[in-house]
Amino acid sequence: MEHFPSKVDTWLRVVLSLSAVLCFATAIWYLRLPEAEQMTWPTVTLLLAGGLCLWIMTTTYYRVYEDFVLIRSGPFRWRLRISSIGYVRASRNPIASPALSMERIALGYGNQRAILISPLDPLLFVEALRRCESFRAEIDPSIAALKAKAI
Repeated sequence: MEHFPSKVDTWLRVVLSLSAVLCFATAIWYLRLPEAEQMTWPTVTLLLAGGLCLWIMTTTYYRVYEDFVLIRSGPFRWRLRISSIGYVRASRNPIASPALSMERIALGYGNQRAILISPLDPLLFVEALRRCESFRAEIDPSIAALKAKAI
């Protein structure tokens, strides 16, 4: 098993952090109102939304096992069988996905389906896939243009 944390774009880190702070601050403000008992559901919703932002930002990662890839982002999880992956290519598609960077990898699988991920070191991630016996996917040369984040 190899572990790959998600690359996180600075702008997205700022948006998620500010969203969490705003949710928590508003919930605290609601709790201080005289009619706080009537604000229970909005307060709980705000606390959950703020927690979700932090949870996604801190637990988005990818693990390559011998037979499958585990993709985790907060409370969301996907298990993608390596043998079902048909292609691997670079992507900048902004669609919602378990990727915290716009420098993404599209893993095509099944019947015209794809999932977008953003490992911190995309080339090492692809190499981990290549080492799996059941990996037979086409790797687009655009992957070579992706770079690991400088640490």
